[in-house]
Amino acid sequence: MELKRRNFLAAGAAIAASVPFADALAAGADGHLPSEQWQTAWMDGTPFEKSTLSAGAPVLQAPGDTTMGITWEIRPDADGTPQTVIAAVEYATRMDFSDAKTVTMSRDGKRLVTSSSRYRARVCMVRLTGLEANTAYYYRTITQAVDGDSAVGAPEKSPVYRFTTFGPRPAPGSDVSFAVVNDPHAHFDTWKRIVPKIAELKPSVVIYNGDLSSWTSSADQMVRDIFAPIRNGEGASIPIMYSPGNHDSRGGWSRNRHQVLMPRSGAERGTRFEALLHNYAVRLGDLAMIGLDTGEDKADYIWGGESDFDGQNRLQTEWLKEVLERPDIKSAKQIVIFTHIPLWAPGSDDVQPGMEPHYYTYCQFLCKRYWEPLLNKANVRLVVSAHTHYREHGAKYLAQGARTWHQLIGGGPCIGGSEDATVIYGKMQPDGRLKVEVYSIGQRKNVDGGYAYDSRSGETVAFDYEPRPASVRT
Repeated sequence: MELKRRNFLAAGAAIAASVPFADALAAGADGHLPSEQWQTAWMDGTPFEKSTLSAGAPVLQAPGDTTMGITWEIRPDADGTPQTVIAAVEYATRMDFSDAKTVTMSRDGKRLVTSSSRYRARVCMVRLTGLEANTAYYYRTITQAVDGDSAVGAPEKSPVYRFTTFGPRPAPGSDVSFAVVNDPHAHFDTWKRIVPKIAELKPSVVIYNGDLSSWTSSADQMVRDIFAPIRNGEGASIPIMYSPGNHDSRGGWSRNRHQVLMPRSGAERGTRFEALLHNYAVRLGDLAMIGLDTGEDKADYIWGGESDFDGQNRLQTEWLKEVLERPDIKSAKQIVIFTHIPLWAPGSDDVQPGMEPHYYTYCQFLCKRYWEPLLNKANVRLVVSAHTHYREHGAKYLAQGARTWHQLIGGGPCIGGSEDATVIYGKMQPDGRLKVEVYSIGQRKNVDGGYAYDSRSGETVAFDYEPRPASVRT
């Protein structure tokens, strides 16, 4: 099968119109404000259409049991020139903010400012730490203009939003779920379908599983490709976690993606693994989620000495060994691994060390060799991947031989038709099983039925698949 991989590089011309945030809210213990409370909170803040500083609602990133990242975009001035601001977040466990605390974007005693320029993304980033696990928090952003060395004008406070931290003991009745988005490549027509589906599903977390863009040349382009589709949508209450794709590493400005996609906190990474900015290992209820970076889909030497993804993969292997022995991860009933490039493809088991092909179109052979024994030892049940742009799941990707895990690959736009884009939705069950649905975004239907994965406690791989007619609409 010949992959026409150049067909999907041309981005759509129009930026996605996000779902109104109020439409994405729902009552209950899912991290969203009830609609009547939302209306009150909105009136207390500055609506974004009237804001002169903030371009849209905040986006939660890199969540954990005691931490949450909050990011938001700054709009250019009326004449298009950059604006410089002071950024802060006010948060509380009480909706009236009577126990509020404030964290300012600062370093070395200086309050950082954010401005749009050739070298700096116009995104404010504030990380909250010292939070309580499995706890709901209310928050709002505070943005104030800066002229020279002085703050000017009144601070703008956003409407109030709510998030819930991760941890092993969520509130009774809470759903533990995830939704996976992969390979949008700045196709905003695809995003127009993705955002409403996520708002409908209301997952606990959204996984960005790589290739958000195709080639990144500027700060403004990355802000457009990543922030524009989801701001004022679900991102203010549903956090995102990010696993890099190979195209995310391409283009001169890709080295600065940490200015838009918030890295994990330094405390999580530790000194030894400081270079692994976006790896994550988090626990939410009975579910542990681990994100790995499969790097490029070509051998390092092809990039003229610029890349050292093999070195990164070896470092990740050491990190993964430690993570899988962490008590909170080891005791989880399910462990799901998220990678952009698949870890298995037909014939990949026959590739011997030193004989890996130079192009990893279907499988990241080096990562497979490093990580597969660790995943088998940990009785991992599911690896969710992307990259090929084809919905690939079914008999040929069932666990085989000593492999304990099944691989699902999400579809992307343009290769094989625009209807290949998917959202993969997983939800934990009370008995420790994980149920997974795959939704076609182009066709707006469930395309492959439901999967159910038994708990890791069993010694044999138990896997059920429930097919459904392709005509079933959702």
